Amino acid sequence: MILNTLCPFPLGNARTLEPLLKGQKTVTRRLWKLRHAQIFIKYFEQQTPIPAISKDRRCPDCVIVGSVTLTQLPYCEQLSDLPESDVIAEGFPHLSKKEFINQFFGGDDSLTVWVIRFNFTPNASRSLNFVLDK
Repeated sequence: MILNTLCPFPLGNARTLEPLLKGQKTVTRRLWKLRHAQIFIKYFEQQTPIPAISKDRRCPDCVIVGSVTLTQLPYCEQLSDLPESDVIAEGFPHLSKKEFINQFFGGDDSLTVWVIRFNFTPNASRSLNFVLDK
């Protein structure tokens, strides 16, 4: 399956594929430059479905597992302001806020990250997974 040219930047879910597929993951935090975040802001404004992929798009066995639609304008947040409930929505119910920040952001709660909130729609058939064309 070729990525839609209207949406050339998919959202990877390598560490949280299972919670995503179960509908438990509804938010992600990313250390993006403003230029990259502006692409996702445009996706929100146009309500463009974003391919949800199983891994980094450069992995040869990466597949599109569905799509996400942003539910809120992407925004910046300092990790120290991360709500504890969002750790669960990130797909990590077994981690505390501190453990989450330690594991994914080197323990630096002063970092400012982009918060992306979304709804996930799985592929029509779970048996249909398409390898991304490179």
